[in-house]
Amino acid sequence: MQGLRKLTKEKTTPAVPTASAREVRSSMHECADLLRLKDSAKRQQEYSIDYEAYRHFAFFAGLLLQANAPTPTSAVDLVKWYLTEKAYCVPRDLSRPLVPNVYTTLVHNLILDSCVDVVEGSEDGHLQLLPNKYFLLWAWKDFALDFDVRMRATPF
Repeated sequence: MQGLRKLTKEKTTPAVPTASAREVRSSMHECADLLRLKDSAKRQQEYSIDYEAYRHFAFFAGLLLQANAPTPTSAVDLVKWYLTEKAYCVPRDLSRPLVPNVYTTLVHNLILDSCVDVVEGSEDGHLQLLPNKYFLLWAWKDFALDFDVRMRATPF
């Protein structure tokens, strides 16, 4: 029995140094941060579109807003119209639940880029848009129409 007690009392030194609990937690947090960054980059890629597609959307959104002016157009109606008439912005392999997020981002980009003006006091809570008189729609016409022709020629 004494031999067994002696073995249990001796400490053995591990051949490989072990990390403290703090180091393990720190390492786990770093891994989690890297995974979040990777997921964030993947989501960003899913939400992003080509600049040509954005110009196409901006051009046709501007055309619709000019046709409806001086009456404001709801952002929801603008997107519905674009989806019915064109719908080229979103890549075909994008999952269906992400499509509204892409178009919401596109409308906000139109506002940030001063392509459209937002009208105050909407009753339904949706953004009401008017064309920005300083947005030079004609400057993007050739690009948008060329993109339109190429996208119509692309088989589904």
